[in-house]
Amino acid sequence: MCDHDSWTAGFSAKMIPFLITFYSICSLHSNYINCQETVLAINQGLHDTIEEPIAITSNYKELVSLSRVFIDKSLLIQEILKDPYKLTLLVCPRKWGKTVNLDMIKTFLEIQVYENGKKITPVEDTQNYKLFKEGEIILANGSIATLKNKLLISKNHTVFQKYLGKHPVIFLDLRGLKKRNHQDFIEEFRKLIRRIYRPFRYILKQTDISEISSEGSDSGDKFATFDRSKFKRHLRMKSTEEELLHSVTFLSQVLKGYFKRDVYILVDEYLTLLYKVLLDTKYPDKQTTVQFYQDFIKITLTSNPHMAKGILTGILRQNSETSFDSQFMHERCFFDDPIFNFYGFQSREVGLLSSYFKFQTKKQERIHRWYGGYRSGANSNTNIANPWSVAHYINSRDFEIFWRDKELIEPLIGKLLYIPSFDNALCSLLTKKHYTIDEFRNLKYTLLDFEGIAQTAKNFAENKDISLLSTVDVVFKFLCMYGYLSLNNTYSKSDQYNVMIQMPSYEVRSAVTVQLSNYHLSKLGVEITPENVALFENLGITFKRSTTDNQIVCSQFEASVKNLLNIIPTFTRINRLNALNETIIKQNENVMISLFKYALINGDPLFQFIVSDQPTDILLTYKHQGVVLQIKPDVNGKMATGEEKAAYGRFFRNHGMKWCKLIQVFVSYKNSVRALATVFNEQTLHNT
Repeated sequence: MCDHDSWTAGFSAKMIPFLITFYSICSLHSNYINCQETVLAINQGLHDTIEEPIAITSNYKELVSLSRVFIDKSLLIQEILKDPYKLTLLVCPRKWGKTVNLDMIKTFLEIQVYENGKKITPVEDTQNYKLFKEGEIILANGSIATLKNKLLISKNHTVFQKYLGKHPVIFLDLRGLKKRNHQDFIEEFRKLIRRIYRPFRYILKQTDISEISSEGSDSGDKFATFDRSKFKRHLRMKSTEEELLHSVTFLSQVLKGYFKRDVYILVDEYLTLLYKVLLDTKYPDKQTTVQFYQDFIKITLTSNPHMAKGILTGILRQNSETSFDSQFMHERCFFDDPIFNFYGFQSREVGLLSSYFKFQTKKQERIHRWYGGYRSGANSNTNIANPWSVAHYINSRDFEIFWRDKELIEPLIGKLLYIPSFDNALCSLLTKKHYTIDEFRNLKYTLLDFEGIAQTAKNFAENKDISLLSTVDVVFKFLCMYGYLSLNNTYSKSDQYNVMIQMPSYEVRSAVTVQLSNYHLSKLGVEITPENVALFENLGITFKRSTTDNQIVCSQFEASVKNLLNIIPTFTRINRLNALNETIIKQNENVMISLFKYALINGDPLFQFIVSDQPTDILLTYKHQGVVLQIKPDVNGKMATGEEKAAYGRFFRNHGMKWCKLIQVFVSYKNSVRALATVFNEQTLHNT
């Protein structure tokens, strides 16, 4: 299996008079996808008025018709339609092409009609046919685009003739559904149902569609009399909650009766609502909303006799409360299924785009560093790039952070950073090449998992008792599925329970670095001025000298710590009256930890954090040595005991370190700083 099957993505620009196509045939065998080549095409008939070179849209028709270049991943349709399961769930990270691919499937399957509801025949006259097999199409502004690309799916004549334009399709986009309470949610849900019903208003104009037999159904049942008043209530947003629960099933029944064909139901981001509600600690009646949504999904997808197949997308695997029987649903996950070929940009595809836009080799390599690094367990040698970010880069030609989630992930991380174990783990993941999490395979979140994540952050802020050990791994699994983390290239399908993960790209590392830096700066209360930046840089330089030089104490390091403490307003100056005040000691302790973390995060990249159970210890590695930075912000701080030294020695020996240094930083009266160090060589580590 190669790593360059196609995902349809588009890039808009001026009209051009020529077409270039590179393609070959893709063969599919059961769960194995083998693609020998990628299609890269340039369309004719595009707008002259388009200013930006890239069109970024989730609408498939716009993607193909308004694109100068697109990569054809239409064989995903063939892969999904041959799947024998009643439901197929496609799981991959945020903004990786789920919506546009699902809209591609909708465009391929749906029956197109005239305004009066009459089916357009022959199918060759439909706009959708021409999208897949060339022809002139009418754009939204009334202009005409001439497409001359026969997409790969059109080469499969059996699938093309059997499915294109042959079924009614219902498309549910659940991405923006969440509101602040259940009442607002129900109102928003009514709007969603109205949007689903509106394209089929022509049915109300028909004289009689009652008692239509369900042609093609094994049961031979009759449809109930068409309830026009119920249809109108959904259009007018006057339906009851009970009617909303059955709204899609009712529409499926009507469409099957009208077209005499089973209905395909497509659901985009089917779990997004649940985890957004459950992660919101201020949502007052979340259980009512969760129960309503669970009932709706099960009625729509498991008790619907009019459905031919359901196709769902999501960021997460199904959870236990919304799971379906394994004989009923086929879950296709980006991390362990060849379906990953249809999402993201494979290395070859980035190469084709780079060649077309005449990027030099160094720039292509930089694109991979900035936006690539994602891997699938189905083929750990892959290097997949984030398509959203690559498209934005080609649009702007600037290497920036394009892929962020300011609505959910960044606020969640911001809350969890107050938990020391999560802060330490994230620093470790940011600076190390990988981080190991347990039971990675078990990613079927329960509702309690999400509530636990949110409640843990809330409880810590309120100084309540919390259990942390499981929370860090649960959050990292969530971030991995979301796209903030990825599998390490040493992933093995034989050991899926203890898996190494990593931050995949410079883009993600930059975004996390910014958030971590801002968090620790907020605890210091220091403005970032050129003078203060120089002080932090000097701290990093002198600390490095203290860890690598043979001298036990580095006076320059002591001076740089003191200089910074003198400008930090949140650090309480120690005197004889407050020297034993535990609250002040704890506050100063936290300030000093943030001081060193900020300097190290933004300093020498060779320093790597190791997760520590001790809140006042910062454990690091630098090349082949270990470093323990121990904070002692009180006048009675004690030297490390022999037992402590032995424990550190065992710890770093288990991490493969040849030697390590323990540096204790004491702060006494008038912010006097004293740094003492103990060196452990290889022989000492062996003895301990």
